[in-house]
Amino acid sequence: MNDTRSPAAHMVARLRSGADVDATSADVQQRYEAWARRETWHLRHDAVPLVVGHEPSSWPAYVEANDCATLADELSRELARDLGVDEGAHIMPLAIRRWAQDTEVRLPVALSRLLDFIASVLPQGGPGDMAASEVELLRAQERETLLGAALMLVTRDQAACRDEDGCYSPAIIARLILARALLWFPLAPPTLDEAAIAALVARWIMPSGAPIANAGGAGGI
Repeated sequence: MNDTRSPAAHMVARLRSGADVDATSADVQQRYEAWARRETWHLRHDAVPLVVGHEPSSWPAYVEANDCATLADELSRELARDLGVDEGAHIMPLAIRRWAQDTEVRLPVALSRLLDFIASVLPQGGPGDMAASEVELLRAQERETLLGAALMLVTRDQAACRDEDGCYSPAIIARLILARALLWFPLAPPTLDEAAIAALVARWIMPSGAPIANAGGAGGI
C-alpha cells in the first residue's frame, strides 16, 4: 500500500519514537500551556520539537541519543519552506496549527486542544488580523499570570513585598516574581522584563502607592 502522507507528516511520525502524543495529564497540559502563552516560537529549536511531542529543552539530547539529527534537520527545513521563512525565524503558535492542518500532521493532543481553543476565541479575519489578535491574546494571558503572581505574593508574603517605608513596592514584587518565576512560568520566563512587570503591578494592583499599616501584620492593597 502506498504511503499517502505528506513529507512533513512522514518525518514527524519517524521522529516520534517514544513520544506519547496522546498524553493529557495535568503536567503535560501545564507544559503546553506555558508554551501556548508565548507570543512566538523559534522554528528550529521550539516549534519542531513541540510538533513532534518533545520538550524543546530536552530535544537536542533526544536527537543525539536517537541518532536522528539528519531527519530533524529535514523537518526543520520542510517547516521553514512551507511557512516561507528561514529556520531561525520566530513564528506564532497558530501558524503551526494552520501548517499542521494543511500538511495533515497530527499534533500532540494536549497541544492541539490548546491551539484549537485559542483559535476559537480569536476574531475571524485575514492573516494579519489573526496574527495581531493572537499576539494580544498571549500578552493578556501573560499579564493575567503576572498579576495573579503579584496578588499571591502580597497576600502570602507581605513583609517581603514592602520597602523600608512599609509600602508595597512594585519593583520588589517584580523582582520576587522573576526570582520565583518557575512557580508560574515553569518552562520559560515571562517576556516582560523587571521594569515592565513593576509598571504592570503599579498600575493594576497598587494604584495609590500608599504606605501599609503594620498593625497586626495584615494590610490592604
